[in-house]
Amino acid sequence: MNTISHKKYPLLLTVTMVLFTICKIYFMYSNTFAPSNLVSALIRTGIALTAFYFILNYILFRINFILKLVIHEIFALVLLSDILYFKYFNTLPSGTELKMLNIIPSLLDCIKELFQPEYLLLFCDILILAFFHLFWNNKDRTPLKAFRSNSIIALVLLTAVIFDSAAFGSGNSYQLYDSYGILHFHGSQIKNLFSSEETYNSSTIAIKSLEKPSQNSLTSPKNFGIAKDRNVIILQVEALQNFVINRSYNGQEITPNLNKLIKQDSIYFDSYYYNIAKGGTSDAEFTTLNSLYPASDAPSYSKYTDINLYGLPKILKDMNYSTVAFHGFTPEFWNRAKMYPTVGFDSFISIDKLKRDEIIGWGISDRSMLKQASKYLAKAKKPVCAFLVTLTCHYPYNLPNKSIALKLPQKQSTFIERYIQSANYTDAAIGEFIEALKKSGLYDNSILAIYGDHHAIGCSDPSLVKQMTELLGVRYDVAEMANVPLIINIPNSNIKETNSTVGGQMDFLPTILNMMGIDKGNINFYGQDLSNAKHGFATTQLVLTKGSFIDDNNVFLASADGIFENGTAWNRKTKAKVDLEQCRAGYEKVIKENEECSYLLSNNLLLEPQTLDADKQVADNNAISRNSFMQTFAQVITVTLKHR
Repeated sequence: MNTISHKKYPLLLTVTMVLFTICKIYFMYSNTFAPSNLVSALIRTGIALTAFYFILNYILFRINFILKLVIHEIFALVLLSDILYFKYFNTLPSGTELKMLNIIPSLLDCIKELFQPEYLLLFCDILILAFFHLFWNNKDRTPLKAFRSNSIIALVLLTAVIFDSAAFGSGNSYQLYDSYGILHFHGSQIKNLFSSEETYNSSTIAIKSLEKPSQNSLTSPKNFGIAKDRNVIILQVEALQNFVINRSYNGQEITPNLNKLIKQDSIYFDSYYYNIAKGGTSDAEFTTLNSLYPASDAPSYSKYTDINLYGLPKILKDMNYSTVAFHGFTPEFWNRAKMYPTVGFDSFISIDKLKRDEIIGWGISDRSMLKQASKYLAKAKKPVCAFLVTLTCHYPYNLPNKSIALKLPQKQSTFIERYIQSANYTDAAIGEFIEALKKSGLYDNSILAIYGDHHAIGCSDPSLVKQMTELLGVRYDVAEMANVPLIINIPNSNIKETNSTVGGQMDFLPTILNMMGIDKGNINFYGQDLSNAKHGFATTQLVLTKGSFIDDNNVFLASADGIFENGTAWNRKTKAKVDLEQCRAGYEKVIKENEECSYLLSNNLLLEPQTLDADKQVADNNAISRNSFMQTFAQVITVTLKHR
């Protein structure tokens, strides 16, 4: 068998690996979204890859070929993860998601649904590289002279990469992605695997006692005290989008029980949007219960485990309420086991404490979980605050045949039809739960809130967007996608209202406190009471860049490069483009509040809001590391001394 010279082989292997990896990255871009400066990004990526593979194949030439191949294919595995994550969340994963690899077994059904055969192309080079290796049987050692020259070349390439990668420490990850590509995007986030470092611009942050919305000064706020001293029961419904409410499919109501609830003793908020970021469902819990911005760079339940929160559960605990949370899955998922006590729940009833009499998808079915929860609540110490998180209506929406009630025109259901069937199932489970509350006598003296945590149908698949547009009769965009319902039911109140003020999950806490007649006092929150709000406003970071928002009139989508002028805006109802300047104030509000909230949380200042003069903060534009004890300690001491 002919062999390739040991001098030529490393060069051939390096070039081949670089070209294949660049092709894979381009494939990933075509399945997600490409950087604005694509050519520049590919060139920079090529330089970095050349340096990496030159070192791997020339300097570390003694490494076993199989190990080299494994290292090479790790790139493909990361790119595949990027594609699958984007298909589900409509955004790219951060390095912190790697901390959650332990949940992958629970996601196998989702991965199976998202995976496409063409994704195997990412690994097709294994056979080609193996073929090259078979032609290289020369085991001669590289001469010392050649080793020295190779080292010099590697050093030059590495220096170029280091200078080019100075961007790792500047700008946010999506700005880097837009200019440098996926390699720099992930490189900038490696530090998040080992630390929780976050930077703040000290010249722009002026922490203050959060200003409460103007309606708090009203002498007689609307709906104030209409649910005073009642039990509080909150249902966070998995993937419940607003479009299923009051809609029929194939002549059948999708959510007959929720539709019925809306028509009596209820306020239906039909312009309600989720405010979540990296934490998905858990961020919905965090923002709803605490009226705070979620973390931008990691799930809030992972980042803020040691923070003194003071949200709804703790407020009610101070009023002698018992507090309990229910979820039909493992307690470690989304770090709930550690965070629920921090949030303020006395008890957490998860799959470990529930009877596993019916398992659908990820865990205990909604019908079983809600049935068991109703029995628990009937015996619970009153008044009680109960928080229930449903699970069955979860991607990929594969219900067993016995649980399907909606009749479809064809035997093979589409993805959207599977979702509609799942939403119909959960609606039936909620109807049974309400009936159980009535039989136990708990319903009449409670306030019941039901809302969706996030979307089910994304905007990244053009075929799904087309189907949804045809179903809804309007263009299916990110605003339609982020729209989830909020229904607040107050039995025997004789209220029947639809509130169309734009709001989000951060508005839940002040809204519910007003209805319960609870003085908000010095409670820190960023939402507003939707019953008395003059102007609507909502923001989300799950599928939109930080700075994006939705208000009563417009939708603003911030650019990934962080430049306001590169954003896009359109009318929320007509979908027509609008002048960007109409959105500048809203954009600046989101950026400012997000940084303020993150600073308060990172420095554990929520319970004692402070006022900091921007001119007297730590040196201008210096980063404040919340993982650095000495820096944080010095900052807290400064704040304390200033206000004594």
